[in-house]
Amino acid sequence: MLAPILSIPMPFSEAYEFTFDTQVYPWELNLIRASDDVKAEIRWGKDMIDFSKVSDPTNIVNWLIPKGSGEGVNQLDIARINGGLRYIKDDESIAKWGKRSYIWIDKKAEDAETLLANAQSLLNQWKEPKISFEVGSADLSILPEYAGEEKVLNGVTRIIVDDEEYLARIIGEEIKDISREFEVEYQINNKVSDIATTQADTERKIQVNEAYSQGATNVMTFSNQDNCDAANPVVIPFYIDDDIVNVNTCDLSFRTRPYKAYSKSVAGGGMETTTSKEGSLPLLQINTSISEAYSGDHRHKVTIGSGWATHTHPIDLPDHTHDLVFGISILDKVVPSALTITVDGQQMPENSLNADRLSVIDYLTKQNGKVTRGLHEITIRPSTDGIARIEANVILRVFIQSRIGGVY
Repeated sequence: MLAPILSIPMPFSEAYEFTFDTQVYPWELNLIRASDDVKAEIRWGKDMIDFSKVSDPTNIVNWLIPKGSGEGVNQLDIARINGGLRYIKDDESIAKWGKRSYIWIDKKAEDAETLLANAQSLLNQWKEPKISFEVGSADLSILPEYAGEEKVLNGVTRIIVDDEEYLARIIGEEIKDISREFEVEYQINNKVSDIATTQADTERKIQVNEAYSQGATNVMTFSNQDNCDAANPVVIPFYIDDDIVNVNTCDLSFRTRPYKAYSKSVAGGGMETTTSKEGSLPLLQINTSISEAYSGDHRHKVTIGSGWATHTHPIDLPDHTHDLVFGISILDKVVPSALTITVDGQQMPENSLNADRLSVIDYLTKQNGKVTRGLHEITIRPSTDGIARIEANVILRVFIQSRIGGVY
């Protein structure tokens, strides 16, 4: 638990401290904002024994490039909410110290707003040089008359040397000889943290980041093959789940094939009958074989003898049956001349009969620039001059994090 706890205040731009309450069970750990009130004073000629000041501009950062969770093109940055810029900077510091850039990576950050806020906080800390002091001082608070001047660890202390005055926090203290407890060396800093501290914490951050799902790039394919006409298009529905972080690509590939029927009608053959109601008229010959392939209602061939005049003639056709013929029929003479492709209700300009990896990402429904999560739909409709069979595939490349469900 130590590494995750210590990582919580890393992006804070204000002073903080951990406090403990061991009077309760289980005992409590509190993370609080440290007070900015001046708690003590160290003055040359009063309680200051020696003094050294170090200003280190080598760790200045005034051009910060923050990156969050993810990897490759899917790694979170701030460009979407920062005017298209992947960095933040401080022009005043750049003019004074020159450009000092740094890539700051926080794999825990999963939204751009949080990443930008944390990065701005750190930039405010790092844009000026770290100033540290080592002060030797006599702790006068052990004397009754100076009891109110006790130095407080992590408290703001006013340091007065000659004509200069500094405000900084005591971040450490050391008493080398316990028999001379009034002689104390204080480490004082004007920063909450610095680049060196951040880089030194890399191992600890790695341990924290290992507890977070970074995600992976996946390829998802949705297919449909079906007959269609102008009134009944082919529909390819696909679902984008909530735990998909980014949709990288969405491509449509399709082929137009001849219409394919899975039945052939009924068999021909049967019987013949010759009939005439009037002996003076030529005979009618009826062949029960089918003259054209039809299912359900069908036609029979009727032959009328020669030498007949225009007349009406009732006939009797006996009851009969036909055997069914099963099989696949290909109608290759009625292929449409064009297709209409619609993506989430938006018609695309493409109307060719075949296409490979046609990008439809610009036509998917979006909210705040990102493809909406949930159901999407692509329809392919042939022109009215034909019918066809469409074989289509939708291929999505997505970045996904697995945080729901179980392990089965």
